[in-house]
Amino acid sequence: MIFGFTLAAKGGVVVSPAVVTSNWYKSYSEADYRISFPDSPHYNRYKSFESGSDVTLRKNVGPRPGIPASSPYVELTRVLRPIIYATCLRTCKRIWELGSQILYAENAYSFKMNGTEITDSPPTLMFEGSNYHWPSPENPILSQESILNGSTDKELSAREYESKIEHVINQLERCVPILELEGWVYYDPFIRFLYTIEPQSRASIRTLRFTGAPKTHVREDQGCDCHGVDLLSNMRIYIPFINKFCTGIKKLVLDMDIDCCVHMGSVGNVVRSFDEVLMPFLGELEKLQRVRTLAMKRRVSPKGNFYRRVLYKDIDYTKDTINSSRSRVENKV
Repeated sequence: MIFGFTLAAKGGVVVSPAVVTSNWYKSYSEADYRISFPDSPHYNRYKSFESGSDVTLRKNVGPRPGIPASSPYVELTRVLRPIIYATCLRTCKRIWELGSQILYAENAYSFKMNGTEITDSPPTLMFEGSNYHWPSPENPILSQESILNGSTDKELSAREYESKIEHVINQLERCVPILELEGWVYYDPFIRFLYTIEPQSRASIRTLRFTGAPKTHVREDQGCDCHGVDLLSNMRIYIPFINKFCTGIKKLVLDMDIDCCVHMGSVGNVVRSFDEVLMPFLGELEKLQRVRTLAMKRRVSPKGNFYRRVLYKDIDYTKDTINSSRSRVENKV
């Protein structure tokens, strides 16, 4: 009961771990987590503390000493209690084992796609007087995904692509030193998270959520570095890691935004529509081995959305893929 109160965020809340750190002066960051509430007007705003009367202490205070004419009053003290407070796991090994199971199984973990610019993938000074550690954050790209990348010198055959994925899976299994990780793994929020936590914690994860935009435009020769955030090419990478390490996974949610080049403000070089990009990718999701509940939603902006909630709507033509995923897992049981 206590563990459930201190280690699990309820009510559809999602947890966004941030395990990539940097001491670069323009982008200093420490390991942390953020929490968002889907039923809140400020869905994209992150909150880590509870609010409301249940965390306000009330104390009746009598007349002030030495001042007979003073009246009694009620003193209110706001107490900021983190929604997730995992300090108790340090008590002993047994509590850590029990609590970790709840921490990773009872929370939904959410990850956004990470860009390749220096502000998104900043360097880190490892110790005073050393050079910066700044590996390349570029993801491996299959030759068939060239329309999303716009280049030819980094495209890989299926065999080369799978070899790179297997190499990183092997790195995570062996727990190699962090500086030996491939650059795209070092900066990737999801795979770096898997690298950081214990093997039994990976296996406890039940719900994963990924947010990003399927890329529908080609890369500009100048000023367009947003292709590292492509949701579909990242999911192609993530699926083998989910199958290998997240053996307790039950639910996977893909919340898809509309493609927009962050540098140009709008997409003027679109070569395919959202549906034309997504539909061929649905076959990749058939490779998921344990996901019983698969959800794919598209971002919408309904009229009257005065609070600017981030809202997502189910995509009709994905129902067959969703049903197939459920049937495939149920038939294995």
